[in-house]
Amino acid sequence: MFLKRVAVFSITAAMVCGVAAAQNKAAAPAKRSESLPVTTANPQAAKLFEEGMRLRENVRIEDSAAKWRETVKADPDFAQAWAYLGWVTRDPGEEKMAREKAKALAGKTTPGEQLLIKWMTSRQENDFVTAIAAMNDLMAMYPHDKRLAFMAGRWLFFQNRYDDSVKYLERALARDPNYIAGLNSIAYAYSAERKYDKAIAALNKYAKLAPKEPNPQDSLGEINRLAGHYDEALKHYHESLKIDPKFVASQLGLGDTYAMMGQQEKARQEYAKAVSLAQTEKDKLDYEIQSAITYLRESKPEQATAAFEKVAQEAHDQKLGDYEAIAHRDMALYSKPQDALKHLDEAEEALEHGTQVSATDRDEQLARALKVRVFKALDAGDTAMAQSALAKLEKMAQNSRSEVIQRSYHAANGAVLSAKSPSEAIAELQEDKDDPFSMEMVMKLQDKSGDKAAAEKTREQLSTSREVLIEHALVVPKYGKG
Repeated sequence: MFLKRVAVFSITAAMVCGVAAAQNKAAAPAKRSESLPVTTANPQAAKLFEEGMRLRENVRIEDSAAKWRETVKADPDFAQAWAYLGWVTRDPGEEKMAREKAKALAGKTTPGEQLLIKWMTSRQENDFVTAIAAMNDLMAMYPHDKRLAFMAGRWLFFQNRYDDSVKYLERALARDPNYIAGLNSIAYAYSAERKYDKAIAALNKYAKLAPKEPNPQDSLGEINRLAGHYDEALKHYHESLKIDPKFVASQLGLGDTYAMMGQQEKARQEYAKAVSLAQTEKDKLDYEIQSAITYLRESKPEQATAAFEKVAQEAHDQKLGDYEAIAHRDMALYSKPQDALKHLDEAEEALEHGTQVSATDRDEQLARALKVRVFKALDAGDTAMAQSALAKLEKMAQNSRSEVIQRSYHAANGAVLSAKSPSEAIAELQEDKDDPFSMEMVMKLQDKSGDKAAAEKTREQLSTSREVLIEHALVVPKYGKG
């Protein structure tokens, strides 16, 4: 498991070179330690904090959050523990509280810890420039800290910068070839480039190093699913659940694999088991969304809508405006233009009034909704609405380095340009290369322009995609099931 559904911010090429940002030119390599210090005067708190780090590295996220709650109870002034708790918790209220605690206590820590806290909290507050600068300064200060290299590599993975991600993860593994978090993460970076043999080799090493942990088997399950080895994926997920029957990621993985195998009713049964194991309300909604998508693979939009409406209502009741918006945006994706636009109105309304939503999540979900609005408005022939939504996205993109916002803007701009400037449209849409709707438009534009070879290559990429998100369920089956 790698928590791939979590959105993270953009890191530009200039910012990942390891050079300290201009506003922090005084930052210098650490002399006394090659690893980031941990400031606490409480030995028990230090022990609990380290236990939380090890749980996090084995992708036991809720367990790590629980351990860090114990940590800050033992030492309420432990700034770094507060920062990590705020980073992993799925409770919006706890996230805000922990973030504010970390910021208030940062002045009592070392310069490196202050940079870490600035990195983590600024991202949550949608201040991406400050966050990126802090990350780069911290990496320059502690270039040999394997955990920091892992964190940087993980972030780069989510930016689709797989080569750069591998470089940082290789740095972590050069420091410690048996570093399990590095092995797990680099496997996903390899997999993203469809280097499945290298990914599986890294995970097999991880599994030998941690035979009593469920996550190596879970990751082997996921990578095998992405490679199209479905029976092998099921075997590894079951092995994971033998080690820990409550390791919900593997229960979810069973549902995902059966969905890709075309066994949608079986998938829904496995997703229902995942819902029963969910540790947070957001996790529960995630699993219910995956279950709703199965109906679309069966061409049953009415049943899908009923399932999504249930998710939207549950999210509304919990004041989780981001999840309410996700449900309405998902319904918009497969609805006729006029119905879709109504769902997008509901999504924007939910984001405006949902109280349990961070600034970053609110802006990123709004960007996603505006992108769909542009596509659907163009389908309806309403160019004025498309241009209005695009203008809002452009303003957001000018003020944020969020990768979600940037990609949403480029895709929407490409859609608007497609009628008058196909070559410019293709370049813009390719900035959103992981989205099947954007790539389907690229393929059609390539074909129309006479570039048959490029169109066939894009078609092949679409047809062999084995992700389980709604965009893939709606587009990929038209070009083959991989």
